[in-house]
Amino acid sequence: MSCLSLCVLTILVKQNNCLSVSVKRRFYITYLFIIIAALSEWLGIFLNGAPYYTRGIHASVKALDYIFTPLTGFSFALQVFDYRRIPWIIYVLIVNTVLQIVSVFTGWFFYIDEFNFYQHGSYYFVYMAVYLLVILYLFISFFEYSKQFRKHNRMSLFAVIFLTCFGIFMQEFIKDIRTSALSLTFGSILLYIHYTEFMQQRMDDSLSSQKKLILTDAVTGLYSRYSYNEDLELYRKMDRLPDDLTVFS
Repeated sequence: MSCLSLCVLTILVKQNNCLSVSVKRRFYITYLFIIIAALSEWLGIFLNGAPYYTRGIHASVKALDYIFTPLTGFSFALQVFDYRRIPWIIYVLIVNTVLQIVSVFTGWFFYIDEFNFYQHGSYYFVYMAVYLLVILYLFISFFEYSKQFRKHNRMSLFAVIFLTCFGIFMQEFIKDIRTSALSLTFGSILLYIHYTEFMQQRMDDSLSSQKKLILTDAVTGLYSRYSYNEDLELYRKMDRLPDDLTVFS
């Protein structure tokens, strides 16, 4: 359901003409990463206790899970934050990717036992540190992003982040709870709604400013020729002119 919801969300993003191509691309990347992470996690659970010949596939799937799950946190922030230079979290994610690939052969972060069950490795705490750094980065990014909003918009944005992070923490600290992909999906849907509403507000404000410039003389503040024409058109449509209408030049 998470993957299907993200596919539907992708269609909505594609059909939204108010979003630029670069913004749409950032949304697509996030949804793809969440789908890969969700499917990798699901396959890892499915392969637990499977025939021994699937052990190599099982290890590869868990490596993908450990690589893409932290990436989803970064891409989640990427949805609304247009980066002009490489942020520090990218280097953390690159190191994590290399270590997870190495772990397939060494068992540092995870290993597949003789019964083809996934187990945490000796250095699993390092992966958890990477995960916490990604969440910290997520909070910092959204705090910076929220500065451009009015107070009520800011509160709704933090509510979305709280929901997402709460679901992630539930999975990491409560046994047999799988809420990470679901909470990221919910968060992506709500973030898309929040972002499009904010963009609509900005467009409305821009149109209001442009209309004011057209209808008002910049020097005197009086109504312009265009405003005069609009009023004439309004009176022209009336059956009877107001008794108090006065015209002077």
